[in-house]
Amino acid sequence: MNKEDSFEAHRETLLGSGKTIEEAVRDVLQKRISISRENILPSSRVGIDLGADSLDISELAFDLDDEVGISIDEDFVINMHTTVADIVVAVGRAVEAWSGQIEVPCLAIAMAKT
Repeated sequence: MNKEDSFEAHRETLLGSGKTIEEAVRDVLQKRISISRENILPSSRVGIDLGADSLDISELAFDLDDEVGISIDEDFVINMHTTVADIVVAVGRAVEAWSGQIEVPCLAIAMAKT
């Protein structure tokens, strides 16, 4: 993974709401899974560490779309082992693609078998 695709490169990116991508992702996870923000770490795996079930995981795409305001495509898959940092990077790349900074497909989150 190069610097542009790293968690550190995307975590502080500001969204139109004034939140960073990391804050927005943590907010979505906190609301969806009903977990304390202090327990949502970059290395936390969505299903394994945070306790998201298959319905939570499938709904994350819609929640992130609402929070970030970018249409969600089908290129990134969240499953039980996806980390918070993985989601931050994917959202960061989608934001960059939407703003024209890079040419990549937007973020997508789909249910995957674990």
